Amino acid sequence: MIFHLLHLAESLLSYEPSDRFLHRINPLTKVALFVVVIVGGMIISGPNYPWYLNFAVTLVLVALSATGGIPLRKELRLRGVYVLAIVLIILIGNLVFSRGGEGGTYNATTPQVYFELPPFIYITSVSLNFALGKTLYILNSILVIIVLLKSTRLSDLTHSIQTVGVPYPIAMLTSTSLRCVPMVSNGLLIVYNARRARGFEMDKGGARQRIRQWGSLLGPLILVLLKWIDQMSIVFQSRGLDFGRRKRTRLRVIPFTAVDAVATTVLIGGLIALIVAASTGQLQFQIG
Repeated sequence: MIFHLLHLAESLLSYEPSDRFLHRINPLTKVALFVVVIVGGMIISGPNYPWYLNFAVTLVLVALSATGGIPLRKELRLRGVYVLAIVLIILIGNLVFSRGGEGGTYNATTPQVYFELPPFIYITSVSLNFALGKTLYILNSILVIIVLLKSTRLSDLTHSIQTVGVPYPIAMLTSTSLRCVPMVSNGLLIVYNARRARGFEMDKGGARQRIRQWGSLLGPLILVLLKWIDQMSIVFQSRGLDFGRRKRTRLRVIPFTAVDAVATTVLIGGLIALIVAASTGQLQFQIG
């Protein structure tokens, strides 16, 4: 099952060529969307806010993906069972093991108790709202990363980060780190197949034995990754990766158009307004 999850992550985070609008807008606009979803979602996923605020963000991200050339339908058709299982695990974990702000300060009527098992497990209307909000926030964080990486070339992201004053080496390393999931997945698959070819049966035995067998993969995996890192350092040096301030040229440039300027201004301005409203208590919701 772990390889199905790794293939799912690799497939969802790999670049998907398209001529839709998400691929044509400047990567900085998508970075602004990423910041707004992460920071804004962190605020509205608290116990003071209803879960449907994060659900509205989910609908917006799904609509952007469907109209912007992100093949979510194909991925869900192939691996939708695993996505559903992950969402349910996160939801149940948040629902059972978190009391959702009980004992804190939040605007709520008397919470309706659905189930309780003292002293730790309490499922109430407040904790249900909290669990749904947190689960949707995690889902939104994954969706916005998918939108960013599947619609943006690595080189375009690097160049766009440079345009705001970030040095090329830092921009290159930052954008490259976002693509490390396929490298880890491939390394684990190589080590796993090598162990099986030598007679190791990784899928037999009790739970403790299986955990010990999977733990034996970590050492060879680290060696494989270190070897690849050494090769990547040679590649980076051959491409002029240093901390000099030399001006770098580029053949393909995605312009920062007026649409990008308006969208970025609206996103960042909305995030600032949300932070100010939340910190001053101007956003009031009745929870429970």
